[in-house]
Amino acid sequence: MAAMQALMVESAAPPLTDAINVINLPTSVEKVQLINVKGIAKLTNFNQRFYYLACSLCNRASNAYEDHELWCNYCSQRVPPLARVKFNIEVSDPTASIEATIFPKIAEQLYGITGANIDTTEPNAPLSPELLDQLAEPKRCNITLKAYMNTYAGISQCKFNVYSMSAIPLPTPDDQQNLQQPLVLPLPTTIKNEKSVTASASSKFQAKNAS
Repeated sequence: MAAMQALMVESAAPPLTDAINVINLPTSVEKVQLINVKGIAKLTNFNQRFYYLACSLCNRASNAYEDHELWCNYCSQRVPPLARVKFNIEVSDPTASIEATIFPKIAEQLYGITGANIDTTEPNAPLSPELLDQLAEPKRCNITLKAYMNTYAGISQCKFNVYSMSAIPLPTPDDQQNLQQPLVLPLPTTIKNEKSVTASASSKFQAKNAS
């Protein structure tokens, strides 16, 4: 019988309104918190397992590793497994970087990958180069992280899940070139005006002498 385990903590306080630097993320929290950051999200660990097996009826996560029928404690019956995407990414800004876990909803929305894209017949089978390239593409994002405490082997650590994520378009080469070009200022007109004033004064002086 495969025991079921929770992969996400559901309850959380409202997110902070302002984004903070990654270096200022907490190292411990008393309760689950939602924290906004702005930075680059990218895949750096290519040797991780990119999915988990869930109940095909209720979508609850399982700790099963083999791709065969599992016992679901919530449905109280044996069910076919359903592969769902889950992987870790690096979230970084100029101050620091941390590891965060992405779950199916975000993976499908921003990365276009589902459990159907993954071969689950071999638990340690690598992803195709096409999928790896797709996941490894850096994304500049506004990210809401879910911070929670995780205890394993008697050691507690603050972990982060991606609660929500919205992509910010990366600047194009044209945008970067425009930013680097100096501003073109209009030519000064003071010299021309001074010449006009000088010419006018000289004409008046000559007219006065002639009279």
